[in-house]
Amino acid sequence: MSTVSVINVAGKIEQSYIEELEKNEHSVRSVTSADVKSAIDKTDVIIIYNDVQQNMGEVCRLLLKIREEATSSVWVFSKQNSETDRLLYLQLGANHNIDKECPPEELQLIVKNEVKQHQMKSEIQQAHETPANAGIDISLNAKNQSIVNTEGIEVELTKLEYKMMSILYSTPDETVGYEELYLQLWNEPQKHSKARIANLVFHLRTKFQEYGVVDIDIKTVRSQGYRLIKF
Repeated sequence: MSTVSVINVAGKIEQSYIEELEKNEHSVRSVTSADVKSAIDKTDVIIIYNDVQQNMGEVCRLLLKIREEATSSVWVFSKQNSETDRLLYLQLGANHNIDKECPPEELQLIVKNEVKQHQMKSEIQQAHETPANAGIDISLNAKNQSIVNTEGIEVELTKLEYKMMSILYSTPDETVGYEELYLQLWNEPQKHSKARIANLVFHLRTKFQEYGVVDIDIKTVRSQGYRLIKF
């Protein structure tokens, strides 16, 4: 059974959505935006519900907070989202945008597929996990600004993404702290939050998924930083 946390920012998600999820063996719990930690702990999918567009700032704050501390799938459910809102939420790390046109049955199937994909990835990780001293069998291509995994799949990166991978690649299976990452990436001490790093990691993971790379990943070490791992 998967766990779905619903954070009600403004208004409340309709009961029909909860009933459809629970009918299909999803455990649903509602939490307030002030108790976001409860949504992060042991949750497969987080849904941020907001039916007032003026609360966009609070939705953005929650997305940044969740992306700093969790790898759960995060969706924003609003009665109506402008194109600008949708793009901003995706840039901050949201996996999906949902609106009132999405019926309960469709939402349930989206959750089901998302959880299934996550479980398959976890099974691959458990089956192929290697000792910490095994190293990472990937290569960095500075000329193309890309990485090549063990199967020869080349993933093209932005300048900042490549820099991030270079830092993690130099210390395989070791956690690199937030402050160290920030300093190396932007050549200045960390000022406000870990959001910029979390957003960068999100885009790297998305590219791994798009290119079909399943033998490497960036693991979140809560409250510490990130490390590169091999499956």
